This record gives sequence, C-alpha cells and structure tokens, in this order.
Amino acid sequence: MSTTERSVTVLVTTGNDGPFLAAAVDSALAQPEAAEVLVLDDGSVDDGPAVLARLSDPRVRIVCQPRYGVAHLLNLGLALARTSHVVLLAARDVLHSGCVAALLAALEREPDALAVLVAARRRDPSGAELGESAPAPDPSLRAVLASDVPPLSGVLLDRARALAAGGIDPSLRHAYAQDLWLRLALHGRAVVVPERLVDVTVRGGPVSSADARAEEIERARVLLRALSGTRLEELLVRLAPRDLPAPEAEAAACLELARVVVRGGVRAALGVAAELVARACALGATVADDAELAPLRALHPGLATPRALDAGAAGHTHAPAPGVASAVAAPARPDAQDAATGGLRIALEVATLDRGGLETVVHDLALALRDAGHVPTVLCTEGGGARAEQLRARGVEVVVLRGPDREAELARVLATRGVELVNAHFSTFGSRVAARLGIPVVSTLHNAYAWLGAGVLDAIRATDEVIDGYVAVSQSVAEFCAERFALERERIVVIRNCVTPRPASSEDRSAARRALGIGDDAQLLVQVGRLDPIKCQLALVEALRLLASERPRVVAWLVGGVGNPAYAHRIEARIAAAGLADRVTLAGERDDVARILAAADVFVMPSVLEGLSLAAIEAMAAGVPAVLTRTGDAAFLLGEGGARGDAAVLPGALVDGPAFPVHVDSEALNALAASEEPPHARDLARAIAEVLDDLPRRSARARERAAELAQELSHERWLAAHVELFERVATSGAAHRQRALATVARRCIEQVEEERRAGRALEGTLDALARMLLNAVANERAAALVQRTRTDLATARFALADTFSLLARALDKLRIGHRIRTALEGFARRSRGDAAR
Repeated sequence: MSTTERSVTVLVTTGNDGPFLAAAVDSALAQPEAAEVLVLDDGSVDDGPAVLARLSDPRVRIVCQPRYGVAHLLNLGLALARTSHVVLLAARDVLHSGCVAALLAALEREPDALAVLVAARRRDPSGAELGESAPAPDPSLRAVLASDVPPLSGVLLDRARALAAGGIDPSLRHAYAQDLWLRLALHGRAVVVPERLVDVTVRGGPVSSADARAEEIERARVLLRALSGTRLEELLVRLAPRDLPAPEAEAAACLELARVVVRGGVRAALGVAAELVARACALGATVADDAELAPLRALHPGLATPRALDAGAAGHTHAPAPGVASAVAAPARPDAQDAATGGLRIALEVATLDRGGLETVVHDLALALRDAGHVPTVLCTEGGGARAEQLRARGVEVVVLRGPDREAELARVLATRGVELVNAHFSTFGSRVAARLGIPVVSTLHNAYAWLGAGVLDAIRATDEVIDGYVAVSQSVAEFCAERFALERERIVVIRNCVTPRPASSEDRSAARRALGIGDDAQLLVQVGRLDPIKCQLALVEALRLLASERPRVVAWLVGGVGNPAYAHRIEARIAAAGLADRVTLAGERDDVARILAAADVFVMPSVLEGLSLAAIEAMAAGVPAVLTRTGDAAFLLGEGGARGDAAVLPGALVDGPAFPVHVDSEALNALAASEEPPHARDLARAIAEVLDDLPRRSARARERAAELAQELSHERWLAAHVELFERVATSGAAHRQRALATVARRCIEQVEEERRAGRALEGTLDALARMLLNAVANERAAALVQRTRTDLATARFALADTFSLLARALDKLRIGHRIRTALEGFARRSRGDAAR
C-alpha cells in the first residue's frame, strides 16, 4: 500500500446489538485513517435502528438488509466499500486507538499480505476483561482447518483480493469466519500484529442443541469443501516437508492433514482423514503409535499397518504412488505408453474421482481397458481424489483440469493424446468440446436421476445432440432415461455393472465377528452406502425400531461416509430418540467391507433409487441374503422370475419402495426420501423378519445365486460389451456426428440471429435511456434555475423591505424636521413681534 492510500473503510456488522453499537462506531470514527464507516445492519428488531438514526457523522453510511446473515452482510460490505482496504468490526467489539494505523504499517512492511490482523483482549458483555487475554491469533492453514478460527474484528483485508477469493458462502450463519479464513489461507497469507488493539466481547450462555447441530453441519460443509478435489492437492503441497523425497513428503503431509482434521472434531470429515492415513500408509508410513490418530484406528483397524493403495486383481504389481509434485505435473504424452497393440485411445470423463459407486466403475473400467490393450486417459473436470491416486499408482494417466480456461485445456488434452472416443460418466462438460473436434461421445447413465433438479436434468438432455450412444447400467435406468430425456431407445445399450474380482475375506463368520467385536449370537444387518436421503438409511433405523421388542438380538451396521451432513445428523438423532444407540453402529467409511459382509446375516438396501448398486452386487457375490427395494434391477440381482421360476425361494426379499412418476418434482422426491418415517419402513421390517426366520434356506440360495451372478455379471462380459460398443461408435458414428454438427451449426445461426435481435433491442433501450438521462439533466438544470430565481427573488424581497424601512425612517425624520421648522418659524415670528412692541 502506498502512502497516498492510507485510508480504509471500517465495516461494522450489527444484528440486534443496539446497546453496543454506538461504542463500536465511535471507536471506528476515532481512527484517523477511517475514510468511512459502513454500518451493516442484519435486520435488527431491537433499539439498533434508533441508534443508527442518531449517527450524523458524514463519514457514516448505513446499509440495512432483511435477516440474511452476517456472511451475506460481509459480502455486501466488501462490494460497497469505497476504499481498496477494509477493516472488519463486529458491533459488540471496540477498536483501540492506533489500531488501524498499526494494521496499515504492518501492510506496508508486508505488501503482498492478503490480510492483517491484531491480537485481541477478551471481555464479557458488561465490558469486564476476562482474566487472561486471548493468545495471539493464528491464521495459519493448520489452525483454521482444526477449527481454531481467529475472530474477524480488527482484521484488515485487501478488498479486491478478498472478493477474488470468493468472499464468504452467503448461506452460512455459523461457520462464516472459518469459511473466510480458509479461503484467505488458500489464496494468500496473513500477517499478525501482536499488540492487543481490539476488545472482543465473548458471548456467554448455553448453546441450544439445534444451534450446535447447525454449526456442526456448516463446519462439515466448509471443511469438506476445502478437502475436496483440487483443494486437497493444494493442501498437501503446502503441508509437505521440503527436506524429504516426494513419496515421504507426501506421506508426511497426508498424516499431518489427517491429524489436523481429527483435531477439528468434525465427525463428517473423519472419513477423509481415514483416507489420508490410508494414502500415507500406502507410501510406507505407519500410524500404530500415533496418539492423535487413535480415533481413526478405532474406526478403521486396518489403518495401523502399511498397505498398497489398491488391492486389485491378483497378479498386478503396484508401482509406488506419485508424490505431491508429480500429482500436479503435466501428464505423460501418449507415446510414453504402449500403444503398439492398436487399441483405442479412450478418454473417460468424470467430475471427480474419489470414493463412490460411479467412481469405482470408472476406476475399474480404466484398468480393464488398459489391460485389454487400449490406452485410457481419465479426465477429471473438477478435482481428483482417492481413486485418481490409485489409478496413477497403477500407471493409468489421470488429468485434472485446473487452469482458468478448462475448455481450452480439455481440447488440448484430447488433441495431443489423439483421443478417438470420449466416454462421459455423469459429466456434460466435455461433450461439446469433443464434438467440435469431431470425436464421438458415449455417455454412461449410472442412475435414474429423478432426485436432481430440473436444471441438471435439462443440461443432460441438452447434450443429446452431440452424443453418439448411451450406456445404462441397468434396465430400469435405461427405461427411466429414455422417458425422462426423450431418448431413442435403440441408442441405449444396457451393460450391467460387473462382479469385479476382488480379494474376498478369508475369515469365516465367527472369525470376522471376533475381529469386529460382534457377538456370535447377534443377528447382523448391514447396509453399505453414503449417508444420503436417496440411500434412505432412516428406513432401516425405523425398521429396526419396529423389530426391536420382538427381536432383541438384531443389530445393524451402517457402513459409508457422509454424503449429506444434515441427513447424517438426523440419522444420529433418530437412533438416539428410538433408543437404538447400542444396536445401530454408524461405521463410517471402511476398507474392510469384505470382512463386514463375512460377518453379516442379511444385507439391506432400502434405497429410494439406484442404478445398479455395486454394494448390493458385492453383497450378493459374497453369498449374503439381501433385502432390497425394487429399484435398479434389484429383481434381477435376486433372480426373481429366473430359471427356477417365480415360486422358487429367493436369496433374500424384495420390498416396494416409494412410488414416483418419471417426471417427479425433485424437491418432493427428496422430501419423501428424507422423511422421519419412510413409507416402506414397515414393509422393510416384515421382509427382514421373513428372511431371518428362514435364514438357512435363504443363505444357501444366496450362495447359489452368487455363483450364477459370477457368470451373468462377469468382468469379461462387462469389458467385452464396452469394447464392442466403443469400437462400433468410433468407426461408424460419422453419420450421427454430421447430423449433430448440422444441428449445432443451425443453433449457432439461430443464436447469432437472436443476439442480433437482442443487440438491436439493446440499442433502442440505450437510446431511450440516453434520452431519459438528457431529459433528467435538463430538468435538473431547470430546477436549479428556478431555485436560483427563487433565491434571487427572496433576496430582492429582503432588500426591498430594508429600503422601505429606510424610506419610512427618512420620512419620519422629514416629518419631524418640518414640525421643528414650523415651530422655529413660529417662535421667530413671535420673537420679532415682541421685539417690535
């Protein structure tokens, strides 16, 4: 900051802080460098508005909004401030004399700093100091990730750079300070002034359970957003020690970040922490003696020893995982790979490549294509993740688009790799880019996407003109998408997800249960899937409540990470309210699902919607009886109506889930899925009881069905179907491509014409606006002239009145003079007369 810019705007945020507001504003106005004080009121209903009305200093501006929250208010203040730098101040806090000067001096010493903050003195609402003052604030990435968040009062921000960092998520009402500090920490650095130059009022009193839950949910949102995709790689780069080789540095960074996440205490993020530890262990680290990671070892016993990132099919060797530096480096050129087989060069497009069913399919397909002699490149349009690291460790190229112009970057990757076909998995980003390059596109439909909003569904539908073929993972998905997106049914090929060859648990039921701490007499129900309304875990909790009194031995394990933090908290609350805390285990993300299935009596999938559940396939492949809702070809998985006939015993049971039309409103469907008592919970309870009462026969049939599915959903058939479709589309998709390009050209022409019409309309609007402005200027001039005339007339009136007054006095004087002269003349005549006598 130059010396000519030593002025700031102080943003004072208030919301029902009337008794404190005047002191805060006075402390801001007392700073000589405060060019203006912008008071931002968040819908106050106390005497705050009256206090604002009394603020008459010309430097004070007041902006009021409905009760949208402080985050929205701060974004508004950053946009409205008239200076390049702002100082934040809550209405309950007070700046000391010289605070802003100290902030600006620190910024002059460190001109590249994104923020400057001062130490604080804590006080209670009465103004009394609270014992020991707060320690110097720590805005470092480690501290903020661990939820040790500095206060915002007394913070100097570069306004433009803070807005460029994204400001604050306006939907946040509790974790907005952590959100802002995380954004700042990821986009720059902060400087701390150690002097205690701000008084911070500590709010006392108990926090309601609802507010505590809401704060936990928001902290989870903020933290998971920072730990997702590209951001995770940036965090690891920052935390990696500089004095270690790349693999050891990456392992150390993973462990450090995992410890930070555990210290933060956000339960929803513990799954991410466990995956970071797993990544470190794959690089040779051990965590057996790490006290801070003990909570993770309790949830994931397998974390205590080093292991490979991916336990793939036997016979594959695992290359060491790349270091952080290589994770962000430019990918290898295709000539570095073995393309001598003449296989297709295929780009698999996906948004992110972390844990999940879709991501697992992309991971397995990339490896299978590579092993079959093709050259896959995985394109992540939004971020990487655990599966991306696993593929890199196995030698498959993964490109994460990171630049400011991702479309140009994607086009460059497709061209330089010589890509012959793009296979998009729930991603519409690259379809038009590929079409412009003449590269055919196959879109894989993984689910009946009814729970998504109309905007997302319309985006999927809009890309149909450049799609050469579709893959649906189940018959039900094909039927839904054909109807919902108005697709030609013959363009959709059903390729069901396969039974992927993975190492099964070598333990029998008793050994697996001993390892998991489950008694032999317990009847164990297992559900595997992210905690999300569509997976409908609340239906299983409600079913268990209905079974609890008659079946005291029934327990349940819900295995999976948090997909929807709010829903996860509702599950916890429902478990506690139903008195099931000792019978339902929220196991989180696990890497020992094979052991859990070996210990299970029944697998349960109460989902409202599925494509073709990989978790259900894995359970069936393990020979576990399953209770499934009729969605995502569940009837096929259980062999209903197969060779044995409808009357044959099933390896489980089918339950009718909530019915919905193809064009269902997404909000209504989500509300139905998230209801406290899902409508199919009672039927689910009856089906579970039916299977448990007939468990020996159902288990025997489940083992038979596992052998049948090994053939019907074999890995070989699944790969062959994909390769056949890809080769056919790559060689014979020209006609459709020409039609698609003609459609695109026609729409481009229509768009140009529409833009021309809009341009002409805009010109007319601008002309009218210009005329209005000219008329307004003329009116202002006329008004000013009238005002001046009125002023001149008033002045003349006053002058005329003064003249009349002078004239009157003069006349009075003249009248007096006349009388005096008359009197004198009379006196003179009388005098002359007397003298004559």
